Amino acid sequence: ISDPMIKHRFYSDESDFVQSLYSGLLTASILLGGVVGSFAGPILAERMGRKKSLMICGAICTIFAPLTGAFANYSLVVTFRAFLGISVGLSCVVCPMYCNEMVAANVRGKYGVVYQISICASIL
Repeated sequence: ISDPMIKHRFYSDESDFVQSLYSGLLTASILLGGVVGSFAGPILAERMGRKKSLMICGAICTIFAPLTGAFANYSLVVTFRAFLGISVGLSCVVCPMYCNEMVAANVRGKYGVVYQISICASIL
């Protein structure tokens, strides 16, 4: 995070090396949460169902996205971003499962491909 306001807000009194570590953890927290969510997704989808799992993803985002912007405490922001990452990981696993169950058997592969292309296109 190169924005001087963010550096000043979270860790202005630290050395450059420590600032880099804090910045890396802040950036990586959502990715680490995504790894946890992607491994937990199939388990949650099998136990609770696909629809309820997607509702949980939406609830996590609805709760933690505003909290991430509302607090100025570094530890809380990292934690909230990790929860957002869990939601992203869950949705990336559960959404294709849900979509493929909702369509006719003869077009399931096509819908799976469209989903993956949509994810890749949104990254760009």
